[in-house]
Amino acid sequence: KSRIEEEARDFLNMTRLAIENSIDAYMKSISGYEIFFEQAMDHLMDKIEKEATSTDLETLKETVESLLEEFNPKLLEEELIGVDYSIFDSKGKIVVPGRISKTDLDDYTLKVLEDLKPGEKMFERLDDVQDFNGKDVFVKIGYLRISEDLILEIRVFIDWKGIKDVLEVIASLPSKSKIVSDVGMYTYSGETFGRLFKPLEEDLKGAFEKAVHTMKPVRIVRDGVFDYIIPKTLPKLHERQFSKPFVLVIELNLADIRRWSKTVSVFTASLIGLSLILLMLFVRGIVKEISSALENLVDTMENFRKTRLFVPSRETVDSKIEEIQNLLEHFQDMAEDLTAHMQELEAMNEELESSYRQLENAHRELEEAHMMFSKQLSIIAEGYDENTGNHIVRVGELSAFIAEKLGLEEDFVSRIRHYAPLHDIGKLLIPREILNKKGRLTDEEFEVMKKHTIYGAMLLEGIPRFEMARRIALYHHEKYDGTGYPFGLKGDEIPIEAQIVALVDVYDALRSERPYKKAFSHDKALEIILEGDERTRPENFNPEILDIIRRFSDEIEELWREVKERDSLLEERMKKLSREIV
Repeated sequence: KSRIEEEARDFLNMTRLAIENSIDAYMKSISGYEIFFEQAMDHLMDKIEKEATSTDLETLKETVESLLEEFNPKLLEEELIGVDYSIFDSKGKIVVPGRISKTDLDDYTLKVLEDLKPGEKMFERLDDVQDFNGKDVFVKIGYLRISEDLILEIRVFIDWKGIKDVLEVIASLPSKSKIVSDVGMYTYSGETFGRLFKPLEEDLKGAFEKAVHTMKPVRIVRDGVFDYIIPKTLPKLHERQFSKPFVLVIELNLADIRRWSKTVSVFTASLIGLSLILLMLFVRGIVKEISSALENLVDTMENFRKTRLFVPSRETVDSKIEEIQNLLEHFQDMAEDLTAHMQELEAMNEELESSYRQLENAHRELEEAHMMFSKQLSIIAEGYDENTGNHIVRVGELSAFIAEKLGLEEDFVSRIRHYAPLHDIGKLLIPREILNKKGRLTDEEFEVMKKHTIYGAMLLEGIPRFEMARRIALYHHEKYDGTGYPFGLKGDEIPIEAQIVALVDVYDALRSERPYKKAFSHDKALEIILEGDERTRPENFNPEILDIIRRFSDEIEELWREVKERDSLLEERMKKLSREIV
C-alpha cells in the first residue's frame, strides 16, 4: 500500500506542478505590456498632479475627468475598453465613487499605500479580473496621493485576449484529466478570477483564509480528494509596484487509492474475523483440527505478498470447516482485486514512462528551436544596426565567461550565452537616423534611444523560455548605484544576468570603434571601468563582477580577440547561402 500510494502521490504532485507552471507562465506573460501601460498612466498622473492645484472636490473631479478623456495609450494586441477613477480619504472611505464599477480600498491596499507621500504613485499589478458589461477584463490600477487626506485611484479595463486563452486552458484541465477533478482561481477576497471558475466552496474558506494569511500552500483531504490551496503574488518589476495575493485551488481525485484502501480495510477486517473464529473454535475444542489449515492460509497470503500468486494448499482447499472455506473464498477474491489494481498501476507506470520519454524528446526539440530562434533574432538585430558588427556575439561569449566564473549553474551559463546577444533587440523599433547617427545624440534623441529597453521587453514578451532574454533587454542599462534607466533600479533589484550584460556591453563598446569615438585598448577599457571617467564609474557595476573582470583580465582580453576575429552571425549566414547557391 505504501509503495502504491507513494507512486500515485508522485503523479498527483507532478500534475499540480504542471498547473502551477501554467500559472507562472501567465504571471510572466503580462509584465512587458504592464510597463507600457504604467508609463502612460504615469504620464496621466503627472498631468493630474500638475493641474490639480486645488483639493476642492468639484474642481478636482473636473480636472481628472478632463484629463481622462485624453488618455489613449498606444495599444498592441489588447483592447482598452474603459477608464474609471475614484477618490478616497486616507482611511479608505470613498469620497468620489467610480462611474463604471464600484470599488473600495481593502486593508491590504491601505497598508501598502499608508507610507505614500503627496505626489507619489503606486501601481497594482494585473492580479484581478472583473466583469465589465458581461465581459471578463483585466484591471490595471494606479494610485496617486494628491494630499495627506486624498488618494486618487485610476482603473484601466483591458481585454487581453492572449492571457484569456491561458486561463481557458487552465479552466479546461478537469475535462482532460482523470486525476484533476476541479481547478479554480480566486482573488485576494475569495472572488472568482473571472467567470471561468466556479465560486469557492464553503468548506474550503477556512483553509483559503489560512493560505492567504500565511502565504503558504495548504492541503486538505476530503473522502479521497486532495485540495491544494496555493497562494501567489506577482513579482514586482520595480519599487512602485505591488500585488495582492491571488489563489489557485486544485482538486485532485484519489479514487483509485481509495478503492485500494477499501480492499486493504476488508483484509484487515478479515484478520479480525479470523481472531474471533479462532476464539470460537477454541471454545468448541477443535483448535488442533484447524490450526494447520489456518497456518497454511497465512503462508498462502504471505507467498501472495511476495510473488502475487495465490496458490492455497490442498489441505486448506479440502477443509470441511465452513469458516475456513469462507476465509479462503474471501482471500481469493481480495487477491484477484489486488492483482487487477497492481496490473492497472503497472500499465499506468509504463504509460507514464513512455510519456516522460516523449516529453524529454519534445523538451529537447523545443530547446533547440528556442536557441535557433534566438540566433535568428540576433542576426536580424545585427543587420539592422550597422555599428555593431559581431558585438552581439562578443557580448554573449563574455557574459557566459563571467557567469561561469561567478559559479552560476551550467544551464544559466548556456542560456546567457544564447540570450545576451538579444540585449539590443529593441533597437529594431528605433528610427535608423537616430540609431546610426554620426556623432553624439541630442537629449531628445537620447530619450528616444532609451526606449529600446522597453521595446526589447515587449518583443520578447510571452515566451516563457525567453524570460531571461526579456529581463536582459529590459534591465541591461540599469546601474548598480541606481543611476541607470528605464526604472532606476539599484543593487540586487537588477537581475544578475542584466548586471553581467551591463558591464560586458560597456567593456565591448569601449573596445570598439564607433562613428563618434576611437577604439580603446583592453588596458584602457579596464582602467575606465575600474577607475571611472566622465561617463563611467565603478559604482555603476556589481563589485563581484568587477572583481571577475580584474582577476581574469588576461583571459577576457584573449577571449575578446578570439571572438572578434570570427565572422559575425550575419556574415556567417551570408557565406553559407553563397556556398549553397554555388
